[in-house]
Amino acid sequence: MLKTKKQFTKKVNHKPEVKGEAMPIHFTNGLPEIVLDYLGTDIKPISELKTNAKSNQKKYSEFKLFGRKLADLMQKEALKVSNLILQGEEKEVEEALAIVRENPLLLRCEVEAKDPIGRRVRGTALQIAAMAGDADLKTNITEENKKGMVERLIKAGDLSKEEIIEQLKCVTSFEAELANEVRNRRVLAAIKKFGNDLSEIKTGSNESFEEFQLRCKYNIDQLEAGLKSANENVITAGYIFDIAILQKSIKWYKENLEKLNGYWSYQSDIFWVKAFGKLQTNLSFSDAVIIERGVGHWNSNQTIPARSLNNTTRLEIGLSTYIGYFEPKKAGDGGFPGARAAWFDRIISNKKNSIAKLCAVQCMESKCGITPFI
Repeated sequence: MLKTKKQFTKKVNHKPEVKGEAMPIHFTNGLPEIVLDYLGTDIKPISELKTNAKSNQKKYSEFKLFGRKLADLMQKEALKVSNLILQGEEKEVEEALAIVRENPLLLRCEVEAKDPIGRRVRGTALQIAAMAGDADLKTNITEENKKGMVERLIKAGDLSKEEIIEQLKCVTSFEAELANEVRNRRVLAAIKKFGNDLSEIKTGSNESFEEFQLRCKYNIDQLEAGLKSANENVITAGYIFDIAILQKSIKWYKENLEKLNGYWSYQSDIFWVKAFGKLQTNLSFSDAVIIERGVGHWNSNQTIPARSLNNTTRLEIGLSTYIGYFEPKKAGDGGFPGARAAWFDRIISNKKNSIAKLCAVQCMESKCGITPFI
């Protein structure tokens, strides 16, 4: 039964000292939740947000309605955007961009998202895209769907230069470089241990590759555990998975080739399929697209592939297949003699330059006092 205005007003008290008071009327229990659920993400940014980004962003971060911050109201939608970005396919990316265009304020909301293999990443949608390394692969890209997600989000959210620089500190700052270096070293330590352990396992007389691989199962399991532990913490700075790790793994392999009995040994095969293959399964989406096509194709013509993965092929990566320079290779093919750390130089430098250009800062070198890992 509906109450009359007179009856209703008898129940209402003004209590400005009460937490959550947002207007000169104190709602009874339950009503604030109904209002907040109804509002959802419909509170739009003020018009001057871009012109005075720092002060207005602070206003929005401090604004409360019934004791809940504005970011709390947007959590669900902001998390959806970030998870779509980490999925990486063009369909998901377009959906994320459409949501951001509708409410650019979502780019100022921090969330904790998960990528397809369960790694946890915390930041705004733009920061998560940056930590995924999803920036322009080269200069002067004209087709919108070929651009990096970082650039596409900035355009969709109409972010100011000040905001861009501040948010991208998650990959450009001293702290970000240090966090990235520490994580990279942990991954490479697992790779080196696996390679050294393989070198101690001798091939039996008339032993098949399958039999040899079975004898290496303990070492393979140890490698997987090591790679998993390197990413067990929530990532808040640096790259989710730095493609430079592939570069350094090739360098270590070539320097230790004699220990692994040469290119065509079982030890070399196991290293390439399991170590290099497992690393490839850890790639962020934008890197995985290039590597799956074969980095050789990128180095030859710098054609940016569509945002799509051949999932059938990827199911085999790290199990029986690794991705070679131009095409996937199977166990037993032998280590690829043309393997060079320089395969990835252009991808790494182009992405760093793209981020640097957005921030109008020098491309990041080592500023953390740690020699880059080798």
